[in-house]
Amino acid sequence: MIEQVNLAIVGCGSMTYNAHAPWVNATGEIRVIALCDTNRAAAEKLRRERFKDDAHIAIFEDWRELLKCRPAGIAGVLFATPHGQHYDQCMAALEQGWHVLVEKPMVTNSAHARAIISKAQQKALQVQVAFQAPFSAQHAYIREFIAGGSLGALQAVGGFVFQDWRRLSHGTWRQEPAAAGGGFIYDSGAHLLNAWNYLIGRPAASVHAMISNEGLAVDVNGVVNIRYQSGVLASAVFCGNSVGWQEGIWLAGDRGRIASGIHGGRMELWDQQGRQLPLPLIAQANYTPPQNFALSLLGRAAPRSPARLGLLHCLLMEAVYKSAATGQEVAVEQE
Repeated sequence: MIEQVNLAIVGCGSMTYNAHAPWVNATGEIRVIALCDTNRAAAEKLRRERFKDDAHIAIFEDWRELLKCRPAGIAGVLFATPHGQHYDQCMAALEQGWHVLVEKPMVTNSAHARAIISKAQQKALQVQVAFQAPFSAQHAYIREFIAGGSLGALQAVGGFVFQDWRRLSHGTWRQEPAAAGGGFIYDSGAHLLNAWNYLIGRPAASVHAMISNEGLAVDVNGVVNIRYQSGVLASAVFCGNSVGWQEGIWLAGDRGRIASGIHGGRMELWDQQGRQLPLPLIAQANYTPPQNFALSLLGRAAPRSPARLGLLHCLLMEAVYKSAATGQEVAVEQE
């Protein structure tokens, strides 16, 4: 018999419907116990269309009521809610004794990130952030490849994210500062910056950033230059007022170069002579965020995207916005 983790899902919008629910269904180690959304119809639709209308799945309209009722056997909760709600929700779930998987960004304030980490340690509970890149086999391989010196001394990294974000998120909480914590760079751009934090393996030391809101209350376009503690230089371009979707990252060492995606999933490799190499056999496991979360709770996998990555992202974004406001290079607060 397969061991299972009983899970509650808070937030039944498009991210859960299109991504988390299919991922959960593909993971035999998860059993959904409860769904929660302020829009009850969204929760009912998710239960009906993604979970075979399972009457055993309870539906709640208020996450506080979910915690108060404490459905039997829940071990963990997935929060896929507006960014500004994550702190209160994560802290309450940890106080309840539940492990947490939270959509990115974990929170939008480094003090809140530190508090979540402290509470999780106090309660001996796990918090993971659903940044997709660390869960991919390709990024797990690249991280070890760089750490092992196979790329030589890492010199510089680059990346970009172009998306029709402004139009697609019009009229939603994603363009509201209090709910989102920021704009395109904090939303889709978070995947790129987290991928760098994960792959480089050293915190950012300083940032110089320029952003443009394009008439909105949050950032839409931006250029972010980072100096990492290891001396690696990084430069990213974010355009949330483009067409379609296109993204990529590059990592250049003095003995080779790697190209990949901000979510992982693909990889190209060049050697010291500039020759493109055949793709290697990758031994590292490929996970979805809910799958790794469940397996780590069952003691069958190491957590790929711990709360520390959420803290590093908050510290970096605080420096990004400070730099953009002052026009100066800004030191990144350290852990």
